[in-house]
Amino acid sequence: MTPISGLRAALAGGRLAAGVLALGAPATVARAVGTTPADNPDGDYLLRLFGSRELVVGAIAAGALGPGTASRAFLLGAGVDALDAAAVLRAGRDGRFAPHRARAIASGCLAIAALGVVAAAVPGG
Repeated sequence: MTPISGLRAALAGGRLAAGVLALGAPATVARAVGTTPADNPDGDYLLRLFGSRELVVGAIAAGALGPGTASRAFLLGAGVDALDAAAVLRAGRDGRFAPHRARAIASGCLAIAALGVVAAAVPGG
């Protein structure tokens, strides 16, 4: 396994794991990002939507681990992560999420997006 194929497998696996966790234990994910069902009664539903999306994007990425097939899949994931960062920053700005938590989560989203761009741009499997 090359470093780039390892990165691609880790990104795909991470998305699949996040999807399973968000679908199966949304309250755990909520606590990890610093919120509770009392803060947002619709949080479980929204986290399950996130989980569904992560499973689909992770499955697409996992299916694109071979040489020549990864670019679109990992750029798609990077785009999703960049949009997530923008959404959480807006929620922090609008007072629906603690600003310091929003910045921390957005930073993580952007870091994963950057890894996705690297995974898409570097040739090889």
